[in-house]
Amino acid sequence: MDGVLLTERRSAPLSPVAVKASAGAAEHLRIARVVNLVRALEDLKRRNLWIIGLDERGTSDYDQFDLTGDCVLVLGREGAGLHDLVRRTCDYLLRIPMSGGVSSLNVSAAGAVVLFEAFRQRRLAARRAEETPGPSLGSAASKPRKQKGLGS
Repeated sequence: MDGVLLTERRSAPLSPVAVKASAGAAEHLRIARVVNLVRALEDLKRRNLWIIGLDERGTSDYDQFDLTGDCVLVLGREGAGLHDLVRRTCDYLLRIPMSGGVSSLNVSAAGAVVLFEAFRQRRLAARRAEETPGPSLGSAASKPRKQKGLGS
């Protein structure tokens, strides 16, 4: 994650209590307050970022979506979800499939689930890129890489 966008109005303040609850993560993120979220999302679209909304009425499951590209994850308010105009601004709407009587998670749990999936997919893509041999540069480039770990 590179940063967090928060609206200036109708969002929880970034108080010292919130920073403490982040266990130091807030010190490693760029946090921006925007007046109009839809305008900010449209600006990010012009910068070639995909806007992905997380909504229980989404059309695709989060774990079936390619999260390895440059994207923005938009989370809605607890209870109300994404505002209609924000939902229409999103390029994709993803859902977390739920079972039983509960239809959704709270926003922090839902965000954690999808952010971890993005991290998992990106880590897997990076491993595949490391394993894929590049252009041959002679016999030195074609040697198998020594495996590290138990027994090496």
